Amino acid sequence: MQLRFVRRALASACIVFVFAACGGGTLSLAEYSESFQSASFAITDEFDVLEAQWASATTVEEGKEILDRVVAIRTDLQNGVTDLNPPEAFADFHGDVVELLGRILAVAEAWAVRAETAGSLDELQESSEALAYWDLDAEMVLVCLEIQSKLDATAEWEIFAEVPWIPGEMKEVVSLVVCPPFSRPSTKG
Repeated sequence: MQLRFVRRALASACIVFVFAACGGGTLSLAEYSESFQSASFAITDEFDVLEAQWASATTVEEGKEILDRVVAIRTDLQNGVTDLNPPEAFADFHGDVVELLGRILAVAEAWAVRAETAGSLDELQESSEALAYWDLDAEMVLVCLEIQSKLDATAEWEIFAEVPWIPGEMKEVVSLVVCPPFSRPSTKG
């Protein structure tokens, strides 16, 4: 049995970790996006470990331990995001991300609780709680893609780089790829 946490969970985790990694005060768009990219690499490693553990899990108890770790990661993310002040260009996303993270955390917690009564890993993986988790996680993919399009749009601002009276935030060009390739997780081993 294989469940690819990275391909789906990274979508939500990479967005959230940019907020959690930055902490305090308003960041410039460049600082924000660079933190996002750095955090994406850290999250990939963490979810790679969970994916490998899930692939080798043979008992529901092992699955529960993995899901408990997912809940711990999501809890840290939720706590890290709530009070942060993102750059103005991303302020509209902040409230939406906080709300979505809360919903994802609640579903992850329900999935971990479901592990207490699941008869097998297959049952746990195919449970309504697992499906709800992936559905909410898919929403986070859309948020990530929207952030990427905003970053890509900054290329148009380059023409203002030498105009002294234009505010700095309108001249800031960011060229980063912050969204990983996304795919539906495999549920077949």
